[in-house]
Amino acid sequence: MVTPGKTTASQAHTLLACDFMHVDTVFLRRLYVFFVMEIATRRVHVLGVTARPTGAWVTQLARNLLMDLEERAGCFRFLITGERHLRAVLTTYAKHYNARRAHRSLNLRAPDDDPHILPLPAATVRRQQILGGLLNEYHTLPPRPPRHPQETPSSAA
Repeated sequence: MVTPGKTTASQAHTLLACDFMHVDTVFLRRLYVFFVMEIATRRVHVLGVTARPTGAWVTQLARNLLMDLEERAGCFRFLITGERHLRAVLTTYAKHYNARRAHRSLNLRAPDDDPHILPLPAATVRRQQILGGLLNEYHTLPPRPPRHPQETPSSAA
């Protein structure tokens, strides 16, 4: 199992992430959508829509996906599933959202930022990928002082 936040770029091509979302129709009917994302390419596969998802339905959709992927199916080693992993992903996401994600309505600050500290502009910005690159966090680094060539003593002849 891949730990969120520790996924390297080299692992991204081996990961599939799956999830459900629901859509409420104008006729007040709830439909569930099951989809899978290839982490490395961000390609999304919508596998199915139903009003009553079951384990058998999801299993069949996973089989269909493997057939659609054909020879590429062997490239994927990890399918992100299970309650334990979901909790870890949601915890990582909530931490990112509250402590690191810039919000326009908060003047590009995170909800947990101290309002009494003013951020200073920085010369360098570094990106850190979270959840295998599904999220990106940007951190500022202080500007580096200019480098001076080291003076070498001249030899007296």
